[in-house]
Amino acid sequence: MSFKQRIIYFILFFVAATLIFSCKKNSEGNESILYGTWIKGNIAVDTLRFFKRDGKNFIEYAVSFNPAFPARTESEYTCLDGKLSIKNYLATQNNFFPIQSFTWTQKGKDFEIQGSELYAFIAATFVRFDYHKI
Repeated sequence: MSFKQRIIYFILFFVAATLIFSCKKNSEGNESILYGTWIKGNIAVDTLRFFKRDGKNFIEYAVSFNPAFPARTESEYTCLDGKLSIKNYLATQNNFFPIQSFTWTQKGKDFEIQGSELYAFIAATFVRFDYHKI
């Protein structure tokens, strides 16, 4: 085998290995388990809504807890390795930001999340929210 052939094989092997190992593994990939309305307590402003539009999954949530001035936003989401991940629109690569604290307390019915990971305006990192599907 010539040096040129070895280089070509090495490049092909390197490209193939890079493609295989760079793919994101999505062990769960079941975004539809979140579809619907989720509520924390009994106040409507605390409601999360998960839905699909134009082939993409979205979460709608409050960006203000002030009932006099309710403000809501929508962000694309996915489930990567069993964790809720929200699209980071500020990053240059538009990657998803994993919500590390997301844990099912009862899969498909209840989950827990650290407030400051979803709500940037919450300063206390120890505040955890429990959401229940309605």
